Amino acid sequence: MDLKNLLEILPDIVLYIASGYLFIFIFCFISLRKKLNDIQGGFIISLVVGFILKTVVCAVIPVRFGFYVNTVGFLVICAFLGGVAGYTVESSWFRKILTKLRISRSVHENIWHDIIDVEGNTMWIRAVSREKEQVIIGILVLAEEFQRYPLLVLQQYRVYDLEGKLIEDYIQNANHQIIIKSEYYDTIDVVYDEESSHYKNIEVGGVDDV
Repeated sequence: MDLKNLLEILPDIVLYIASGYLFIFIFCFISLRKKLNDIQGGFIISLVVGFILKTVVCAVIPVRFGFYVNTVGFLVICAFLGGVAGYTVESSWFRKILTKLRISRSVHENIWHDIIDVEGNTMWIRAVSREKEQVIIGILVLAEEFQRYPLLVLQQYRVYDLEGKLIEDYIQNANHQIIIKSEYYDTIDVVYDEESSHYKNIEVGGVDDV
């Protein structure tokens, strides 16, 4: 391929890479995934995704305007599709589909992103640390991303010792928050609101039924 032919297809290649990267960036941001750090791999993936998007969009929307209008419009569509894909993966009905298909694996890199109620319902956390000799009960607000043992942000919390004696009480103070390191706690119990999609009524049989 000579230089003239390369210059002719260069705008298309740049558009493929830009649109593919925009789609992937927004998808990763919404679905809580790490961004592409590998430059070479990210370049190739963006190019492939951009080519697929351009082919599909041109087939679905055959109307053409001026070059700049087409380019800007295409990038906006790619950003929109990236957002739709991200919200779809994060939705509760997508998890239900995986469950019905008997696919018992997480779509996230961090198990805490599966635990968190994406619908915004209240989640209570009970964290027990025998090393610190304390129990913390509070509402989970945030969980650190991309960490095996993430930092957890709690509000409206109480701190007890292992004997059940109350040490700190901020249950009525929604403006007070505490950050805890999950790796320092032996067990962390999660209690969902009854309106949560995670909530399930489980009938537990007696010992004789086991």
